[in-house]
Amino acid sequence: MGRSPLTLAALSTNAIDGLMVVGARTHTWGGDGDFDSAVVSTADGRELIFRVPTTRSSETAATEELPALSALSAGIRSRLSFEVPVLVGHAVVGPTIGRLFEFVPGGPLTNREMKGSRDLCVSVGSAIASIHNLPRAVIDDFGLPRDSAASVAAEVAVVVDRARSTGRLPEAVAARWDEALGSDSLWDFTPTVVHGDLSETSFAVLGGEVTGVFGWSKFHIGDPAADLAWFIDLPGIAYEITEAYLAAREGAFDDTVRERALLHRELDLARWMLHGVDTGDASIVDDGARMLRALDSDVERGAVAPLVPRTFEEPTEQSLFDSDSSNSDSTGPVADINDGAVDDTAIETDFDDDGVETVPIGDLPTGPRDDDDDIVATVAMSEDTPDDSGTPGDSFDESAPDQPR
Repeated sequence: MGRSPLTLAALSTNAIDGLMVVGARTHTWGGDGDFDSAVVSTADGRELIFRVPTTRSSETAATEELPALSALSAGIRSRLSFEVPVLVGHAVVGPTIGRLFEFVPGGPLTNREMKGSRDLCVSVGSAIASIHNLPRAVIDDFGLPRDSAASVAAEVAVVVDRARSTGRLPEAVAARWDEALGSDSLWDFTPTVVHGDLSETSFAVLGGEVTGVFGWSKFHIGDPAADLAWFIDLPGIAYEITEAYLAAREGAFDDTVRERALLHRELDLARWMLHGVDTGDASIVDDGARMLRALDSDVERGAVAPLVPRTFEEPTEQSLFDSDSSNSDSTGPVADINDGAVDDTAIETDFDDDGVETVPIGDLPTGPRDDDDDIVATVAMSEDTPDDSGTPGDSFDESAPDQPR
């Protein structure tokens, strides 16, 4: 059982000399149980939040977040469209450390809220863009990690090879990922400042706007598409967020950010399976393999968007003439080109009336999810895609890496 708000309020007084606490209330966020938290009211009218890690993984993350919070100076924070928690004190709490932050108002972000509010989707996309628009010096000056496009591709190759070595990576999925790895255009991007660990639980929202972003332990220079992976397969949401994100981005346009985001999302299935391998948990391995089989089925029937952008040659005047004369039944070369092609901007979801069965991606505990917001292994990036869902796996280990959400 977690610590009570009154207990946490008493402990928080050790974080700042002379702190006078006059009230406290429970603060829950996503129900993961990684922290005991309470909002405390002070005699001088401030609201602060005291957080105590309850697991080894959350304690590690809290410690790793400190350099990022230092890098996010007042000047850097002024460039963001939201607030970042400000650390004001800390106190020893048994074997761990509790930290006291300025309280950022707002509640957890949910898929249901985003589905009902285009303005909220725009705010989420703009918030992510404001992170990616930060100067790279903010990372370099504090010695935080830096990835190149080549190193990102190399890390992806390692995941694919390890998944293949288990003997449980379906052939169609393996071929799909191999094609992505072999595409020069997919990896021709400029790394940016990234949050590195975004999910629904990273955001505080109030009045249809993002008010805060949390969990900065993976702050670094890397692939901006990785910050989009958590929502890229959410029907009715992905399109709105992505369009707002692209509109707010500065610098050169990233032609393949959608495709790489989708690849990162799919790779989460393999990472989940490999986590089971690393921890010796057969149930997680089976769960990851099941989700990969569902993806394989969708790949085989052409129900997923390509990871490698498809390009077509612009028809010339001669080719138009040749097409007309050689195929009198054709409606023209444009019709021939598009006949049977998969829409690059959309991924088919699980239609009940098609009689198509997909295996849901299971419910993972990394963030709040409404019962009707589960995600299926097939993904969608078009606002017109039917709103259908499924969930990632039932197993969870607190040391787990980011799991498919």
